Amino acid sequence: MGIPVLVHESNAFPGVTVKMLSKYAAAVLIAAKEAEKYLPAEARVVVTGNPLRPDFLYLDRARARQELGVDSRPLILSVGGSLGAGRINEAMAQVIARSVKDGRFQHIHATGKAGWESTCTRLRELGVPEKAPGITVREYIDDMPRCMAAADLVISRCGAMTLSELPAAGKPSILIPSPNVAENHQYHNAMALVRKGAAVCIEEKELTPDRLWQEIERIASSPEELRRMGENARRGAILDAGDRIYAVIEAVLQNGGKLPPDFGK
Repeated sequence: MGIPVLVHESNAFPGVTVKMLSKYAAAVLIAAKEAEKYLPAEARVVVTGNPLRPDFLYLDRARARQELGVDSRPLILSVGGSLGAGRINEAMAQVIARSVKDGRFQHIHATGKAGWESTCTRLRELGVPEKAPGITVREYIDDMPRCMAAADLVISRCGAMTLSELPAAGKPSILIPSPNVAENHQYHNAMALVRKGAAVCIEEKELTPDRLWQEIERIASSPEELRRMGENARRGAILDAGDRIYAVIEAVLQNGGKLPPDFGK
């Protein structure tokens, strides 16, 4: 119909639809530079990042920790998605039980709706008191910017927005990609951060409570490692994605439906 098309790929590995449409699009906007090598050579590619909620751009660690009532010990934030992830919940239940005895770390863990009752039952079986000091277990985190601001280390799946939120927050992470997604794109997202020295990736088939505890202990016990990984994460952050996307739209509209050859140069 002669209407210019722009395509945005929010993951580090482009999906089939994006690859197909990239042949016809005025421009393909990508969240991560790593996605470019999977696109046709003739595609007009512009790295824009993913637009983020403003709350992720203005994080105040000290205020967030005060509001959440956490002390000076390292805080581990762990999430498995809004519905939860059984393998992550089981591993974290054992990690939290170990932390209660060890005393070095604090935790905020989100079980997801599907995992709330089973995880609470599992924690009781492992001897974790309902109101253990420094341990917060929730069904869902509805204040993620605040929890992420307060955290020293994040354990998470690696969907598209996580790929952008972690760098924006400058947070080290242990990433456990979901194996149940198209084209294993969460693994590619995780590896984009691993290659920057900002994350560790544990595939779900290799996830055990001992392995997870070892990585937590190695990273969170070392202020220098936390600082290094956090700086590496922040170095790759794109904080003006909305402006970048708008600039491409404007350029295409002003150039007869095509991206100017010298755009971005």
